[in-house]
Amino acid sequence: HSYNTWTSNDNGTHSHVCSVCGDTVTENCTYNDVVTAPTATEQGYTTHTCTVCGYSYVDSYTDPLGESFTVRFSVPNGVAAIADMSCKEGESITLPTAGAPEGYTFLGWVTEDVVNASAQPEALTGTYAPTADITLKALYAHTVTAAAGYQLVTEAPESWEGRYVITYGRTDALIALKGVAGTKKLESAGAGAAAAFADTGMTLDGMTLVDAADAYVFEIAANGDKLTIRNAATGTYLASRGGYLYSYKTGTYLASRGGYLYSYKTDTASYCRWTLAANGEAVDTLYTTVID
Repeated sequence: HSYNTWTSNDNGTHSHVCSVCGDTVTENCTYNDVVTAPTATEQGYTTHTCTVCGYSYVDSYTDPLGESFTVRFSVPNGVAAIADMSCKEGESITLPTAGAPEGYTFLGWVTEDVVNASAQPEALTGTYAPTADITLKALYAHTVTAAAGYQLVTEAPESWEGRYVITYGRTDALIALKGVAGTKKLESAGAGAAAAFADTGMTLDGMTLVDAADAYVFEIAANGDKLTIRNAATGTYLASRGGYLYSYKTGTYLASRGGYLYSYKTDTASYCRWTLAANGEAVDTLYTTVID
């Protein structure tokens, strides 16, 4: 016989024919198998190719792997680094908890930097399903205290302890109580016990007094069941005994007139009618990812 080249029958067999007598021989294909692994977006499969006739077919399909995303974590200097995490598309990771510098509270993770925002951003916590490679930034809360000036006291507080500016109003000018550096008797024309408000350097904006110097600031503190009043600049306590301001006595009014600080033991004259403005501290919570 003289057979020609093998020809595929497209059914897993191939044949060749004798050119002399026409005899036909058919055999099953013998295959070489090649596995193509799946990718993030494409199926995997196996290709079977006959080594004799070249016939081939594909089977054993596998699903695409899906995208794999990397999540990186940005934390401030001095905070322990957090290793990257990865997961496939549609899957989730459990977000870690970052350390916090002293004075800061970790809240979660955000996708963009936040610098001392007054409104709290929405933070990511718990599980997170990324849709792309991403860097998450640790979000922290911290408080700042800023002087908010002295606010006019309109109702008696639960506790009088604190820092105050004390003034009284006259028909011709507003007067501010001023600390004196006296020893026993606190009358002192030289040091002065009151000053015209316009000369104090303080500013009154509505019910808020700002730019208060310590000479006009008095600290009220508890001492047993009583209160002490002490000037922030001189450290001198205000007291009253007899007609002199040097020890405790009831029934006398604290007064300032003509530059003198003294006791007024009868009814409250205009220069005894004091107005208190208590120091207010604005305590704000700020939110940030950036910590110097």
